[in-house]
Amino acid sequence: MQKSWGLGPSRTDAVLLRGLTNEPPSRLGSEADAKKWLDETANMYAKEKGITLDASSATSSAVSAMQVINSEEFDNFKRNHEEIVNQQIELFMRHLGKSSRVGHNMYMDEKARSTQLQEQLDKIYQEHGEKYIKGISQSFNSLKVRKFDSSWNWVRQDSFEMWFDIIFGRLTTVDREITAKCIALINRADPGMIRYIRYHIESCITARGDTYKLAKEFAQLLLENCETALTLPPKHKDVAYQTAPCTIVTKEGEIQYKEIPRPDAKKLESYVKEMAAGSKVAFKINLEKVHAEVGKLYEMVKQLPQTSMANKDAITALYDEVVKSLNVGVNTNVGNAADRPPRRLSSSFVSPPVDQPVLVPDNSLPFLNLKRNLTGTWMYSKQLTCVYLDILTEIATSGSSFENTNALLTGCGKGSIGVEAIASDIKGKQGRHCCIV
Repeated sequence: MQKSWGLGPSRTDAVLLRGLTNEPPSRLGSEADAKKWLDETANMYAKEKGITLDASSATSSAVSAMQVINSEEFDNFKRNHEEIVNQQIELFMRHLGKSSRVGHNMYMDEKARSTQLQEQLDKIYQEHGEKYIKGISQSFNSLKVRKFDSSWNWVRQDSFEMWFDIIFGRLTTVDREITAKCIALINRADPGMIRYIRYHIESCITARGDTYKLAKEFAQLLLENCETALTLPPKHKDVAYQTAPCTIVTKEGEIQYKEIPRPDAKKLESYVKEMAAGSKVAFKINLEKVHAEVGKLYEMVKQLPQTSMANKDAITALYDEVVKSLNVGVNTNVGNAADRPPRRLSSSFVSPPVDQPVLVPDNSLPFLNLKRNLTGTWMYSKQLTCVYLDILTEIATSGSSFENTNALLTGCGKGSIGVEAIASDIKGKQGRHCCIV
């Protein structure tokens, strides 16, 4: 109405009211039909009111009502408006006793610190490279967190899978992998697990086939071992193949390394015996043994009643010279002996009770051996080596357990995840101690 005929709001309302009495004969089918009906209604209203409608006059009046302004004047107007607003903001900030540049100053300070930190990081990157930066970067991801709090359920699932592997014929022989899985089941056994296995044994119908009979026999053996394990601490037993290092130089000169099975060491016990056998070598003087023997002789001579004081002094001087002569070629620049803590003798280490202690020949050096610092140099210790090999024998035969043991946790500081790990592990458990370094 306004664009086509130049009618104002009131005249437009009057035309629409007049249209209520000028109902179209049918539904208007398009926008053009609607405009045509509105034009007819407007002409009817103008004829009744005695006014003349002119479309050209409406267009000219609309153009004359527009104010033309160029972009430069508009930018100046906008700039002035913003300046007035800023002045008002400054006035209000002064009224409140605050500064409007606080945020800007904080931004500039933070920008300066960021620039300084970036310069330091660039120096570290140039010195160590990208690999070092990635190596010390935090790799923790909460999406990768795993909580191992359902072992009671997993042990049932593992035994259930093994049960049906036997029934369906997938498991017919017991190899090292099955043995390791059975050891894991036994270590996680609890009264609920005992009832679980017993139920499957009682509900197994051996008349269905040989696999059912085999499954029942296997489950019965597992049940007996689990019942025995309830009164014992969990123990780790190594049943894997023992391997030896093998280095090969190809025709092209490429060095290849791999681990191959040891032909004479099918079990860990055999591996310990092989390591204890060692190889025959020509030993240097066993200072540890000589010191002990000379010391015994010195004490025996001193205690003889017929030895005079002068002879005792001579024996003491001779003993000192013998000890010094034994240390020829040995670096003795290790500080004053009085400043060092007392050394623990090899004889004070006690071997664990084993059925067959490891015997190391005097004329051979075990492949796995221990040394001790004697007069500033590291010398082979047969006593410590025998204790070490006996411990390996005990682990190979009886297994190893961490019950009632001391834990030494290194490399963690205040608030470290390592502290929380060891704290959650020993919480509420008796007979276990933790030393954090």
